[in-house]
Amino acid sequence: YNLLNTSGSTRESIVLTERERDVMQLVAKGKSKSEIAIILGISHSSVKRHCESVFNKLGVRNLPSAVGKALKMGLINPY
Repeated sequence: YNLLNTSGSTRESIVLTERERDVMQLVAKGKSKSEIAIILGISHSSVKRHCESVFNKLGVRNLPSAVGKALKMGLINPY
C-alpha cells in the first residue's frame, strides 16, 4: 500500500507477508488466535508474533485497529 503526498511521490509503503495477510484475514472473519493457529497449522505464539508484526507495520496497538486499517488500505479482503 502506498500513501502519496501532495507532490505524488510515495511517502510510505507497507507490505504484509502472505502469512500476516492470512492471519489478519482470519481475524477479520472473527476467528480467535487459537482458532487461527489450528486453521493455519502454526503455534499460538506464531500467530501472536504475526499480529505484533502487523501492529508495528501499521502503527496500531490492537487487533480491531489493525483489521480496520488493513481493510481501509486494501491489504486484506473483506470477504
